[in-house]
Amino acid sequence: MSDNVIKVRLKEPTGGTNRTVKISGGVPSSKLAPFLARQLKMNMTDEQGQPRSFKISVPDRRSGGRKHYILQPNESLGDAGVEEGDEIRLVMEHIPA
Repeated sequence: MSDNVIKVRLKEPTGGTNRTVKISGGVPSSKLAPFLARQLKMNMTDEQGQPRSFKISVPDRRSGGRKHYILQPNESLGDAGVEEGDEIRLVMEHIPA
């Protein structure tokens, strides 16, 4: 696990702006994803008031970074081998009622 700060490009769930952010490489995705969603002022509930869940998608090194995969809740950017300048994506999911 890496506690180093990594400068990455963050793509928003809406497909909007890419932002350059500095993130600790050692924070589990289960804590990092909701933190990023709140910082981006994302709606934490859908139109019907149902809660949303946010996950982080990172480049898959096995595909040369062309494909992404969703981090496991206990996995950090450092665990996934995310490097400076990589694009990570905040992915929005609905939580079943």
